[in-house]
Parts: sequence; C-alpha cells; structure tokens
Amino acid sequence: MSRIEMVKGAASLSGLDTDVQLPEDDDSMEIDPDFEVNLLDEKQPERELVCLNLPKKVMQCDEITSAVDRLKLSDNQTTMIVSAVIKAAGGSLDDFDISRSTTRRSRMCNRQKLAEDVINTFRQNPPLFGALHWDGKLLKDMLGDSYERLAVLLSGEPEYKEGKLLGVPTLVNSKGKTQADATYDLLEVLGNVRQSCGISI
Repeated sequence: MSRIEMVKGAASLSGLDTDVQLPEDDDSMEIDPDFEVNLLDEKQPERELVCLNLPKKVMQCDEITSAVDRLKLSDNQTTMIVSAVIKAAGGSLDDFDISRSTTRRSRMCNRQKLAEDVINTFRQNPPLFGALHWDGKLLKDMLGDSYERLAVLLSGEPEYKEGKLLGVPTLVNSKGKTQADATYDLLEVLGNVRQSCGISI
C-alpha cells in the first residue's frame, strides 16, 4: 500500500475530509521507511495477576460466610458472587463444591459455631456480679404467625458494662412464670445463675 492510500484510509477512519488533493506521483514525496499509521495510540495495559489458593469447599470459609451475613446477602446472591470470582480467576466451577444448598448449610454451620464460641467465652469470663434484664414482645415471623419472644440481657462490671444478650427464646404465653422459667434456663445453660444478684424488668 502506498503512502497516499494509507493517509486517505486514516483520514476516512478519523472522519476528516478525504477530498484533499495529494500528488499522484509517489516518487515526488519523501518516503520515510519508519513511517507507520497507528490508529490505536493507546496501549492496552497488561493485567497484573495474583495467584490464590482456594479450598475445594470454598463456601465453608468462615471469612466468606461471616461477610455475607453482615451484608445480609441471600444464598443465591452469595453463590453468584463467589462463582463470578472463581470464573474471573480462570477457574472451573466443576472443581469446587458450590451450590445454593451448600451455601445455605455452610452459613448455618458457621452461625452455630460463632454462637458456641460466644457462649464458651462468656462462660470463661463471666461478670463477678450481674444484673438481669428481660422484656417480652409479641412478634410475627415471615409466615405471619405471631409468637411471644423474650429478650434476656445480663449486665455487670467490668466486662459487660453495656450488657450481654443471653438469648431471645420463644414463649408459649406471656405469663410472668413462663418468662421467669425461660430466663432461668438461659442462665443455667451459660452457668451464670450465682453471678446474677440483681433483677431489672
């Protein structure tokens, strides 16, 4: 391709006027052997890659399940995001145990494990003296059924100055005896019956 043809082609691609009169004789123009028409001056940056090692049962990672619980993502959203990350890294989903049901089971197991860790920590470091607080409320679940729920909290210096939520059990009714029995059962589970020396209703 001659230089005139290359210039005309570049002008047509860039939207310039192609009716410019150029000499027909290529020999009358000085030919630069290094002349090159580069329509794409910007170079595409090279992708920087980082190698990561993911477990086959990736949804059992505590970091993932805890993060999506904090963000209040659904099981489908969690599965979709993790799958997209694996695909973006060039991996194959067939190499991982990942599905919506697997995500659901992993999140439930992680929540149970976190609850057990909190209970064990509370047992090992209970308040020296504590005040017990509780309050009941009628709440509806996702199906519209109403249940009486009781929030039980234990506060005490110096570890739990702001209070520690012991649990929110479901009650069959809102009677005082029913609330007292449920509160006592929570204290027995946590082993803090003797540390509770005050009551606040």
